[in-house]
Amino acid sequence: MSELYDQFKLNTNTQEFIGQVLALKPDRRYMNEVAHETLEKIRLYAKSHAFYDGSKSPYLYPHYGLGSLAEAFARKAAIYGATFVLNQQIDGVIHENEK
Repeated sequence: MSELYDQFKLNTNTQEFIGQVLALKPDRRYMNEVAHETLEKIRLYAKSHAFYDGSKSPYLYPHYGLGSLAEAFARKAAIYGATFVLNQQIDGVIHENEK
């Protein structure tokens, strides 16, 4: 990543902003990694920012309690074909391939 920063002649403050704010990297270790991973994180940040119309943030903030977080998750999951079962006991969790 440092080579990409050097190519665009970005100063240290800009590099810190990109790494910590846009790519959500906790420290500067990512500077020695390939740029692709960091660029994908920045792309996800930008995509998340434009996900909800009129949103000024890439983060989901609850307005009327934490229930809106579960509601947003359920809406997004339903788009991808998730099925929900309510008011049932869980018999167990099956792990496949340690996932």
